[in-house]
Amino acid sequence: MKQAFKIIWNHELFRILFLITVTSFFASSTIYLIESSKNQQFSSFFDGVWWTIVTMTTVGYGDKVPATTMGKIIGFLVMLSGVILLSMFTATISSIFVTKKIKEREGLEKVDVSDHIVICGWNKDTERMLKALNNHAKKRKLQIVLVNNLPPEKIEQVINSYKNLEIKFVRGDFTQESILEKANIRQAKEVVILPDETLSPYPSDDKTLIATLNIKSINPKVKVYAHIIDRENFGNLKKANADEIIVSNEYLASVLADQIVSPGIVQVLSSLLSEDSTTKILRIEIPPRFVGKPYIELFNYFKTEKNYLLIGFISDEETITLENILSHDYTEIDAFIEKKLKEAGLNIKSSYVRLNLNPPLDYVINKKDDAIVIGNITV
Repeated sequence: MKQAFKIIWNHELFRILFLITVTSFFASSTIYLIESSKNQQFSSFFDGVWWTIVTMTTVGYGDKVPATTMGKIIGFLVMLSGVILLSMFTATISSIFVTKKIKEREGLEKVDVSDHIVICGWNKDTERMLKALNNHAKKRKLQIVLVNNLPPEKIEQVINSYKNLEIKFVRGDFTQESILEKANIRQAKEVVILPDETLSPYPSDDKTLIATLNIKSINPKVKVYAHIIDRENFGNLKKANADEIIVSNEYLASVLADQIVSPGIVQVLSSLLSEDSTTKILRIEIPPRFVGKPYIELFNYFKTEKNYLLIGFISDEETITLENILSHDYTEIDAFIEKKLKEAGLNIKSSYVRLNLNPPLDYVINKKDDAIVIGNITV
């Protein structure tokens, strides 16, 4: 009982509510005892309660009025205490909401979302990614949580720039589990980890590795897409169970070579990959009636019904275990990764994507297959 009272008293809102309750009970009892014998308007304790509430809230119906001098003194004290306590109550409520709003703006509050996309880190390409996501989200809003150390005014500008994205913000170091918990990683759908330039112009892949391990230890089922700078760190991110790893400038040399051999390839890729383009490469579910049917039937369906160009199939597989992806020479990084995963009690199965591009016309569609098409996202 003493502990419960201490908890109530230490909370400002509960403390005021407690004082209002005690004052109301004392005033109701006192006015009833003083007035009941001389004033028919206070024939029951409930009459005292009614009079106290009306007086404290300054409504003043006038249906019950003290007749004795002592009753009027009590009335004066109840009016005064009511004005003070109710002013404190409304001020405290306002303060709580204002403080919550400020914390949300500063990125200090835990976000209340689920099935969302978490973007950890910030660099010069992040706004281009948000612009592309905004174009994809014209039919259905996407919930995005940004985790970085940008100033509040910049975050405010970003939030107001993309009408198709519901953006929330968490401030802090995304390698820390407490910050990831504020971003509600446990209920996130996907996480993108970017080289972070908010604190240093020279981002490190080490943060990406640590963040991946912590995210997977909190929510093993969440999809993690990691962007790294150095190709040499690809293996470490794979060991940390990142679902997809994108290396900076990974395909630049190949694209340049293709442009030399087949002029115009850069323009084709630009029209498909530019954040401003409405023609995109899409992964979509295949209607169940086409399972077991040949590729040509689905090709014709997509082209005639949706004007999509079917270029192949994609499916997710889960067969690679932790032991398969750790190095044979077992480095210190391997030991660190294995330790982190075991501490989280995880039995890792690493997923990989099976691609089948430009299949033969008689290819039989599998129930695990999704279609890869080129289509217009505005249709």
